[in-house]
Amino acid sequence: MPDPLLNLLLSARRGNQDAAVRFWNDCAPGLHALALSVLSDHDAADDTLQRVVCRTIEMPRRRLRAIEDIRAWLARAVRNDALNQRRERARRTSRERNYRPPELAAPLDSDEPLAQALACITQDQREVVLLKHAAGLTFDQIALALDLNRHTAAGRYRAAIASLRRELADDNPTARDRPQDEVSHARHC
Repeated sequence: MPDPLLNLLLSARRGNQDAAVRFWNDCAPGLHALALSVLSDHDAADDTLQRVVCRTIEMPRRRLRAIEDIRAWLARAVRNDALNQRRERARRTSRERNYRPPELAAPLDSDEPLAQALACITQDQREVVLLKHAAGLTFDQIALALDLNRHTAAGRYRAAIASLRRELADDNPTARDRPQDEVSHARHC
């Protein structure tokens, strides 16, 4: 014997508004209660129910007809969707709770030798160095950010590092006043 709820669903698929309302009124309260019991949130339960019903209505007719008991099938689909939503909410909450923003690089003091050396290179080179080291971008990301070819970004970076090494070299008068560990650090940029 054909399932009356399935017949209402099939009629709703064909655009019969009365069948859609009757289908909704017949199955929505119980399915909403099920979703609410899993999610403990009325809005999330509403979203789950709507998502499942919409997906069900969009299923191919032959697949719908193959469902043995539409009410049980809908209950399982609502429960699974609600459990997935609950797991996603738990993962999101965990990520938000454990999120630590990256430490921002301290602004360069204009008296620092590195800041002075950066002031001596071109703006184009300085941008690439700062995006690479202060922002942590890859050359692909730098190229995208500056609307450049990746090889151009990498070339500017190599030229900037060479210029910075020259500026910070031991024979540079401003580099002599710095402790040795700062010079060696600057060479390994």
